[in-house]
Amino acid sequence: MTGDFRIERDAGGDFVLDPAVLAARFRLSVADFRRNMALGHITSMVEAGQGEDAGRFRLTLRFGNRVWRAVVDASGRVADETLGFTSPVRGIRAGAAATCSASARKP
Repeated sequence: MTGDFRIERDAGGDFVLDPAVLAARFRLSVADFRRNMALGHITSMVEAGQGEDAGRFRLTLRFGNRVWRAVVDASGRVADETLGFTSPVRGIRAGAAATCSASARKP
């Protein structure tokens, strides 16, 4: 699933993900993906690697019972990604843009 997928970072260090790529991962149209982000139905989390994983980040997006995870190296290359299913997480809300904060929790 990874291919040549790269994730950029903005001037503030946040990861900026292409909504079209993420919509395809969740099998949504881009419009539905953006609408669900705006409504807080798609949540995101960033975890910074420690020890031997230092310089790597795990990005997680949840939508209902679907979870997309990507491990991103320091250059922004997606080293691994998965899409799985889990119980929905309640009470966590994301912003309206497809941006993940790099200052979030550590794994």
